[in-house]
Amino acid sequence: MKFTTFALFAYHAACVFSLPTNAENECGALGVMDWSTVELPDYVDRSQLRKCKEHPERTVGPNKREANVLEERACSPPGEHGKRWGCSKKGYCWINCGSLLRGEWCWEAMNHGTGEWSKCKEDDDCYRNMEKGARCSVGDCKACGCGC
Repeated sequence: MKFTTFALFAYHAACVFSLPTNAENECGALGVMDWSTVELPDYVDRSQLRKCKEHPERTVGPNKREANVLEERACSPPGEHGKRWGCSKKGYCWINCGSLLRGEWCWEAMNHGTGEWSKCKEDDDCYRNMEKGARCSVGDCKACGCGC
C-alpha cells in the first residue's frame, strides 16, 4: 500500500513539473510573438511557431537599431563579409537575403522563418538548416525580415 501511494505521488509530481511554462515567463525581455497578425502560408507547421518575439541577439537586428545604440550599425552581417550565410559568435544563423554587395542579411529561423531561431556551431550548420526548411525570419519583430 505504501509503495502504491508513493508511486502515485511521484507520478503526480512528475506531471506537475512537466506542465508547459507560461510564454511570458519563458521569453522575458524578448517578448511573446503574436502570430494572429501574420498571414502564414499553408506549408508552415503551426505547431512549430516561435514563442518569443525578438531574437536573442536583438541588438544587431537587420532592420532597426536599438534606441540606446549611439551609432547606426553598418550594412554587414555578423560574420565574414562576402559570405552567403554564417554562424554568429553566439551560435545563431544568418543568411544574405538581398544584395551581397549592399550587405543585406537576416536572422535565420526554422519552419520557413516562423519557428525557433536557427542555431549553429559552425557556418556550414546554417546551410544544412536551410536544407531543413530554415529561411529569413518573418513576423512582427525588430529582427525579422531582410535588411541592413
